[in-house]
Amino acid sequence: GAFPPGSLLQEAVPSSEDVEQGRAAEGQRKTMQRFAELAPAAFEAAAPEVLSCLAAAGRNFMASEKPPGTPLVAEHEGVPAVSAGHTSHPSTTHSATEQVFAFLQQGAAGQAAAANDELRATLL
Repeated sequence: GAFPPGSLLQEAVPSSEDVEQGRAAEGQRKTMQRFAELAPAAFEAAAPEVLSCLAAAGRNFMASEKPPGTPLVAEHEGVPAVSAGHTSHPSTTHSATEQVFAFLQQGAAGQAAAANDELRATLL
């Protein structure tokens, strides 16, 4: 997901309390504050229509030991999640490249929502 306390579909600026409790670093908080100043709309709650669209067409490739593309959870912060095929986040892009582009091809063909529905059905 996003930087705490945000989520994948809703960014948020960490509070001083988040920093004090170790959920975020002070530098991260300052960076996110600056982003919020530059693009405040990015930190506003998305409309239900936007969330619905993202839930249908989005997919989270998460760090995991499982093979790339393995379904993990039907819903994670609003979208289905599959394994990226690596436990180290910086390595997930390389390990999941084929599965990411296959999903993007489905999206370009207008099939992302159906693919996500099928994925969710395997996990429920």
